Amino acid sequence: MIDHLYTTYSHLFNWNPDIWTADKMQQFAKHIKDKGMPLDHVIGFLDAKVLFTCRPTDGQEVAYSGHKHAHGVKFQTVVSPDGISRLVYGPRAGCENDVGILNKSNLIQQLQNHMMRSEIKYYLYSDLGYVQNSVLFHPSKGDKLTQEQHDFNGLASSCRMSVEWDYGHLAADWAYTDYKKKQQIQLTQVGPAYVVAFLLDNCKCCLNQGNQISSYFGCAPPTLEAYLNSHTTQ
Repeated sequence: MIDHLYTTYSHLFNWNPDIWTADKMQQFAKHIKDKGMPLDHVIGFLDAKVLFTCRPTDGQEVAYSGHKHAHGVKFQTVVSPDGISRLVYGPRAGCENDVGILNKSNLIQQLQNHMMRSEIKYYLYSDLGYVQNSVLFHPSKGDKLTQEQHDFNGLASSCRMSVEWDYGHLAADWAYTDYKKKQQIQLTQVGPAYVVAFLLDNCKCCLNQGNQISSYFGCAPPTLEAYLNSHTTQ
């Protein structure tokens, strides 16, 4: 079943400029702005997640995340305010940092190319693990932030927490993915199973006409039919 769902639907998590239309980006940005985001034209939230696994027999160094002090694989995700995980890239080695994974995903180049055709420049918002550029913003950083910068960080952080809720949904609804002892890199379908969990979580959001994220931003998700038919298999 995992093989079938992954083969049939994993393309839904690839970049597709036809999904990010001018109307859709304007809609996403408005809902995020209305919730208090101090930066205009933010359309989604970028983050990376370590899926913890058992210590592999081979390649332990590659699977080890020094930041998390544990073995695992990494996934990069972009969540939109309608509660849908729009982009999922992975699995990548646990030892890779977020910036390296972002570069390999080619997401920044794809967004920059897309924005060249847009009258309005839109952005993703991330945490400090990434490097700010023309399509990606993160909190202000430094030892001597102004009050304005502190206020900006606080407001933006409240919106960005939605991506953490997304990971929480997966752990709660698809508990198998959060059970470390069952995640065996060389013996089980660790990567495909996690991607399928994202797929099922998105489908649940569509069927229930929303989730915690979409309710927070007041942004309705697509119907299940519209979501499953939103891409053309490459």
